Order: sequence, then structure tokens, then C-alpha cells
Amino acid sequence: MFEELLISVLFIIVLIILCIISNLYSKKEEEKEKNKRRQEYEELHTLSGRINYHRSQEISTYKLDEYEIGDWEKIVRKKMKPIVKINNKYQTNKKINVLIGDYDKMSVSNSVCVLESMGIDVTIAKSAIEIMERLNKGEKYDLIITNNIYDRGNCDGPQLLYELRECNIKIPIIVLTVSHNKRAEFLNEGFNEYMTKLLDQEKVIEALPKVFDNLKFIKIKSNTSV
Repeated sequence: MFEELLISVLFIIVLIILCIISNLYSKKEEEKEKNKRRQEYEELHTLSGRINYHRSQEISTYKLDEYEIGDWEKIVRKKMKPIVKINNKYQTNKKINVLIGDYDKMSVSNSVCVLESMGIDVTIAKSAIEIMERLNKGEKYDLIITNNIYDRGNCDGPQLLYELRECNIKIPIIVLTVSHNKRAEFLNEGFNEYMTKLLDQEKVIEALPKVFDNLKFIKIKSNTSV
């Protein structure tokens, strides 16, 4: 009788121990899963995480790996000329380094010619994702000028704005668009300024001083083809 009671007690003790071990294991696994989700969430809110996300969402007809960062700039600069007439050449009273995103060769060629005629340093990207990749590499810019819409992929100008602000990147962003009379709408979205295509010197002179305090464009040459 005593032995049977002892066996029953021992059996109950073993069951209790097994339950405790199982509970501890479950809690440990649950904590691991929580940590994993937390890491995934934190990663998603870094610039590299957002780049990876958008890469995974790219439509099948467009692969970012088709070109390296900087390839588009080389292609554009091989035969670059303005569409609008550029009569004057300027310099600025402060150095401005601009990253511009545009997939259309003629449009971006014109924009770069105009900006550089204003004394502004320009780097060219083909997509919003290339803009993010350049920033993720540590490249430094004073201003981003981005298309409102890109030709392929799922990351357009407003999405780029959202991603950069979510990652606490506070570089001023100007949207460059074919949509006229929409300045208030784009500023309400969070863009710092708005310019329409085709870009010309007058639009730059009007928009950029609204972004940079005390910015001045000083004419250094007139009636010259730039």
C-alpha cells in the first residue's frame, strides 16, 4: 500500500516537472518568436530593410540587378543636352549637391543641364530605389529631386518620401512632375517643394530659395549656350 502511494506521488511529481519544463520551453519559444518579429519590424524600418522590401515587390519585367548604381548616370551623360533654351549661367552663394531621380533620358538630361547651368552639383538616379540605395551607401546630398511617377516598380515619388521620412532621413525633397497646378496637393503630402516638367531656370530660381534660406543665384554669363 505504501509503495503504491509512493509510486503515485512520484508519478504526480514527474508530471508536474514535465509540465513546468514544457511551460518554460513554450515561453522560451514564444520569446524567440517575439524577438524575431521585433527584429523583422526594426529591419523593415531601416533604409536597407525598405530597399529589400521594394526589391521583393518589383514586378517581373523589371529587375534592379540589370544595372549597377551609377550606370544610368553614365548613359545619360554620354549624350546630354537641354530641351529648353538656356541663355544664362549662374553660380550660387552656397554649395548645393542634388540627387535627381528620373527614368526618362531626355527629361533628366534637360533637368541636369538646367541645374548645372545654375551652379548646382548633380548626381543622377534612375529610380526611387536607386535613390535609397545611394543614401544607404552613405552618399551625402543637400536636396533630392524625384519624379512623381517612375516607369516600373512599385516605389514612386510619394512612396519614396514616406520611406525616407520613416527612416528619419530629413533631406529636403522636391517633386518633379508633369502635373500642373498641383503644388498645394504635393506640399500637403509632405514634399518640401514642387516643380513641373520641363524644368527651366526660372522654375529653379522660384523653387529652391523656398527650400534653402538666403539662397541666391548670381548671374555670371549671359546669352551663352550652356
